[in-house]
Amino acid sequence: MRIKNLIIILILGILIQACGETPDIVYKNGKIHTFDQQNSIVEAVAIKDGKILATGKNDEILSKYKTENVVDLEGNVVIPGFIDADGNLIQYSINLSLVDLITAKSIADVKKLMSDRIKLVPKGTWVGGLNFNSLELPLDSLDIDVLNEMSGDHNLYIVDIFQNIAWLNSNTYNKLQITTETPNPKDGEIIKFEDGDLAGVLTGEAVRLLETGILENLDKSEMKDLVAKGSQELLRFGITEVQDRYINSNSLEIIRELINEEKFPIRMYAVLTAGENTFNEYLQKGIEVNYKDKLTVRSVSLDYDGSFSNQDAFLTEEYNQEPKLSVPYTNENEIIDIVKAAANKNFQVRIKTVGDKALQSTLNALERVKSEVNLNQNRIIFEHIEFADKNDMNKFKEFNIIPSIRPETAMFDYLNIETLVNNKYLSKWALWNTMLTTSGKIISGSDFPFQQINPLIQIYYLTNRQLLDTTINAAGGNEKLSIEDAIRSYTVWSAFAAFQEEYKGSLEKNKFADMVVLNEDIFADNKKLLSAKVKYTIINGKIVYTLK
Repeated sequence: MRIKNLIIILILGILIQACGETPDIVYKNGKIHTFDQQNSIVEAVAIKDGKILATGKNDEILSKYKTENVVDLEGNVVIPGFIDADGNLIQYSINLSLVDLITAKSIADVKKLMSDRIKLVPKGTWVGGLNFNSLELPLDSLDIDVLNEMSGDHNLYIVDIFQNIAWLNSNTYNKLQITTETPNPKDGEIIKFEDGDLAGVLTGEAVRLLETGILENLDKSEMKDLVAKGSQELLRFGITEVQDRYINSNSLEIIRELINEEKFPIRMYAVLTAGENTFNEYLQKGIEVNYKDKLTVRSVSLDYDGSFSNQDAFLTEEYNQEPKLSVPYTNENEIIDIVKAAANKNFQVRIKTVGDKALQSTLNALERVKSEVNLNQNRIIFEHIEFADKNDMNKFKEFNIIPSIRPETAMFDYLNIETLVNNKYLSKWALWNTMLTTSGKIISGSDFPFQQINPLIQIYYLTNRQLLDTTINAAGGNEKLSIEDAIRSYTVWSAFAAFQEEYKGSLEKNKFADMVVLNEDIFADNKKLLSAKVKYTIINGKIVYTLK
């Protein structure tokens, strides 16, 4: 009898404690799409200590969880916070400080916009411009003397909208230590005049010399300020986490310091680069998981091939134009070595496979190494997939491959398919629904700042297969994703791809309360993806961005 009474008292105590649990905040009157396994849509969510306490109907949550801190969502749609599977936060942050030249139609326009900025900054500083249109300002109009005349006292540089062309003045060449003797990088050119003098233009991979040089010349405090502003700017798009494949030890140090100073509102899943010192250092010390719930370092990337529009995608057939055969950036043996080294330290591997031949060769490498490595535990990601054979994709499930796509890049490349290759490649292009069917999940990245950052626009491409400025539908209408699956590619499945499905990606009990509130119902009409805006971005239950 005494034991029975003790059990009753214990149960009552648990019930009283549960009923008395006070949330930090409750959000009510929303259309909250939880993206749990039942695809539940609820009205309210209670949050405590940054995590979800409960979800349910308004009456149920408000009667059970008492707090004076209640936010009325006014019937707006709520979804989990966006996790962008591919972004470069450092470069994005730098770009925010540049002069936007998107409206420039002539050299005179460029002079006016750049001169206005030059007047505001001290001599000897960097002054950059971004987003000039190479159709309006062709290569032969970009003369080093034009920028030298604007200023011989500043380090001037201007980059085109696709960041494949950079225009520099002489000071910038000097700062970058680029001379007439500097060799052209692979897939890039330091353009010179006929007499051998520097012409003021970098193209292709040579633009990376500028990017690297800027990073080396900015002091740490400047870089921290830029990254703090850049991470804050992401909130405007509902991005609560970035999987960043451009991270090294210097950027990790900056991000950690910002986290410690509580100036880094988003979360970061850092992807290191195979062959670089930072990855080699981490192979010695191992992965880093959830530093202050903000930073995880447990992935490494390598590129098998490159951009289709630059004819760097490794294809099974020749291109129509010279050079007709692309050369891969790596080989099967190197992939095997990286997969084995990474698996030994629980690092995930991400491999860029744009072309169908790149994808085939990478699958061959995994076939060769599968007896030595448990591929099912690694969650290997094939990134930037654009062209694939359906028979090859049947192997995704066997190796537990997660396909990762870049919607806008694919849509723009669609315009060039019949020009660059045999039109039969249309049947291999952007097989998004097939990838999802064969692997069970698919993740999406924007590749910002090189492409459109807004997840809602990227989701529009996934659900409509249509460019923004046309009514023409791209081929393969059956490869569209439903809006639910498109959003999962930015939330639930992106969390899984980062081994974080237990505490983020959906709006469920005990998961981080990272949410996005939209001002339009994109589920009622997916065309509203083009006009909808983020009303609130919420991280750990706190509103960190409000639409003005």
